[in-house]
Amino acid sequence: MQISGSFAKLLIDFMALYHIDLPHEKWQKDLCDESTTVSENEYTSLLEYFHVQMNEDNELGLKYGSYLSLQALGIIHQISLHTSSLHQAIDLLAQYLGPNFSLLDIQLENTGHSYHMQLSSKTAGIVNTLILESSLLLIAREIQLMLSSTDFHLQVPKERITFISTYCEYQVMVGEANYKLIIPDGGDLQLNKNTLKQIGHLLPKFLMLLENPIGKETKSFSMQVWKMTLQMCNPYLPTLNQVAEQFAMSERSFQRKLQNEQTTFRQVSNTIKHRLSGLLKNDDQLKTQEIAYLLGYTDSSAYLHAARTWSA
Repeated sequence: MQISGSFAKLLIDFMALYHIDLPHEKWQKDLCDESTTVSENEYTSLLEYFHVQMNEDNELGLKYGSYLSLQALGIIHQISLHTSSLHQAIDLLAQYLGPNFSLLDIQLENTGHSYHMQLSSKTAGIVNTLILESSLLLIAREIQLMLSSTDFHLQVPKERITFISTYCEYQVMVGEANYKLIIPDGGDLQLNKNTLKQIGHLLPKFLMLLENPIGKETKSFSMQVWKMTLQMCNPYLPTLNQVAEQFAMSERSFQRKLQNEQTTFRQVSNTIKHRLSGLLKNDDQLKTQEIAYLLGYTDSSAYLHAARTWSA
């Protein structure tokens, strides 16, 4: 089975944020071409290599799942164009993964009281853990956004519960099956239209900011933080602590490294908000109150007050 080159590109882009070079010249193929594919063995070998280069980080799968937040928004946006129910959305997700990412399998069961979403992979060892944990976190975030609710829980292996429960906001329990997501109420759950509208407005703007970053050196730490922050938007910007964790740093060390480049996380975050605000203002259909909501502010006055500090 072959895997879509886009999945390999996502992993390679993530590796680049840690300045990890590719192991072989063969990875110079054009992964942006939709027709490009890689073998399952090539992908799993790359994942193993990345894990070793990251000093066998026990949270690597979770960090990768957090990094994929922007991709989650894209998937949700595409799915929402074709359905309005959760069950159909999950079916579409499974149909998409089948021919594009054959290493992951999703089985959905409606018990009448809850949905049980079982994740499995044909891989083994650390690759199995990395794929399942990054996918579990990604899908949990998609479900949260589509329903605007965290009223569900994850079931994970006993030996992984400490890592996962301290890394994500969802309720985590030890389960009989390896990795499972359980959503209460087996009824016809409908997707949240307001959230989907919000994603539709913000997603293209996030992508524009990724393509046109701040004027920093390509390999500067502040550029890494800029890209990581944008990739972690869900759709709200991540916190200082969340981004620092991605780099395995304390908040203090993280800020000190940014200060060495004459900036801070607040400045990076505010620059993103400032530029997002400017892009949203160009949309004639949006009022100030709507822009405030899209940027995570409870009212327009709080947004306008913050905007004055961005341009100061």
